[in-house]
Amino acid sequence: MQYVVKSNSPKNFRASKPLPAEFIASSSSNAGPGPSEIEDPKEVGKGGTQRYEIPKNIEEMIKNDIVPPVLKMPLSPDTYADYFAALLYAEDFYCEKWSDYLLEDVVLKLREKKSPGLQDQSDKKKSKKGSNSKTQKNYPFVAFEINKVNQRRPFLLSRDHVHLRPVGKGIDFEPFHGVLFRVERGTILAEFKDDFYNQHKPSKRYDVSFSFNRVCLKRAHRAVSAAASPLLSKILFPNITSLPTQGGKVSPMDQILNHKLAPIPYLIVYKGLPPSFTVTSLIKNIVLKIYESCKESRILICAPKNSICDDFVRLIMEKVCESDIFRANAAFREKEEVPDDIMPACIFRRECFTCPPLDELQHFRIITSTFVSTFRLYNAGLKAGHFSHIFLLDASSAIEPETIVALVDLVSEETVVVVTGSVQDRPKWVRSDIGRNHGLKESFFERLRMSEPYWSDNPLLITDI
Repeated sequence: MQYVVKSNSPKNFRASKPLPAEFIASSSSNAGPGPSEIEDPKEVGKGGTQRYEIPKNIEEMIKNDIVPPVLKMPLSPDTYADYFAALLYAEDFYCEKWSDYLLEDVVLKLREKKSPGLQDQSDKKKSKKGSNSKTQKNYPFVAFEINKVNQRRPFLLSRDHVHLRPVGKGIDFEPFHGVLFRVERGTILAEFKDDFYNQHKPSKRYDVSFSFNRVCLKRAHRAVSAAASPLLSKILFPNITSLPTQGGKVSPMDQILNHKLAPIPYLIVYKGLPPSFTVTSLIKNIVLKIYESCKESRILICAPKNSICDDFVRLIMEKVCESDIFRANAAFREKEEVPDDIMPACIFRRECFTCPPLDELQHFRIITSTFVSTFRLYNAGLKAGHFSHIFLLDASSAIEPETIVALVDLVSEETVVVVTGSVQDRPKWVRSDIGRNHGLKESFFERLRMSEPYWSDNPLLITDI
């Protein structure tokens, strides 16, 4: 096996035509930074297709390992958009830098998902649904080795794309497209569709290339470019000259129910990973109390991972009228990945998940979504101020630009924003050195927690569990 990086080589390939939506293989909702989402044609028209190309001057700096000057300046409302745009450009450049990486003459192995430690949540859920249809076949992982030296290979993430072309096939041969599940001690585990397994033989060898899932980056670019508004500045940089006085001890639930400082975020801080039963129960009880006590409330619950959103829907479904809750999924999330018991809260039509018409969408009292997929709610017509409460769950594990996707279009002066996170958690999925060393490893949750208004642990702003 050879590791090759060649520019403009005919062997370098990804796809000779746009990747079809159906090539996305089922992938764990627990592994990776965001949803399996391909652009929905209906999302064109509100910024969904803008490419956010790297400016030439920024590209030259990053190419030559020069830190853009804005990243040496203090983060402030004036520098925020340019600061995070530069960090996201560093991530973009990393993807472009490794886009010509090629593995030649690779031997593939098939590894059963039932092996200890390898069966992910989506497999467990699928096993309960039977295997009558082709989409429900429990195909094994495709496994192959990659260079263990990080500097000699791309930093790959769950849901990046893997492309296989049999050795000897010309450039006109459309490669097999799959999705990376995870990298395990120098071994790639990927998932493919029927067309690959139907033709594969143990003796076959393949040339392998990769491409990177940029949906999350595009949403993040759009969010930071819109974050310069005075309203967003109040949330991103809380500046409180004086706090209201209160008598006696007040519970976090009462603080959120009667939050007088909106839209300044209220922080729920916890230790340990994952969140303890106490933390989960507190947030569930707060949401249910808002739902029961205020009939006009509209609540958005969002998190970085599908699994967190799914679990929260399951927690509250018994207490909430089925017609009041909607689980918003990325358009082309695998149906088999979604737990059976929360499917009544989802809308699946014409082979993809969708949002209902605006008049129906506005009716839902509680909506859950990943941070990045909240863009679909705005694109469906929901306006700033529709939600009375926005909960950003597990925000300590996501990069700030992705976290604020849920805020830029949907928050208003009256919206109560609640941010939860662990002091022992940080964003894990940052590819570039500039991103890791200059701000993307610090979450929105952590930055707020370390800012002046929250230093004093004032119960009007923060609770520590």
